[in-house]
Amino acid sequence: MGAVDVQSHRVETPDEVAGTVRRVAEILGPKRVWVNPDCGLNHLPRDVAFAKLKVVAEGARLFERELGGT
Repeated sequence: MGAVDVQSHRVETPDEVAGTVRRVAEILGPKRVWVNPDCGLNHLPRDVAFAKLKVVAEGARLFERELGGT
């Protein structure tokens, strides 16, 4: 699922990413959601792409904590 906008240089917050994951999990169920980087990051400036990867990981961790994970 696309948790960040690969067409924008704006870096989302971890809370925004967790919110996107949450909305998808409401439809598919939390056990069926995998948060992965999108190959579309390759055209972004390196610093923006890495920042987006970082918030994807942080947002996924926030979502896992909401579910009671570690």
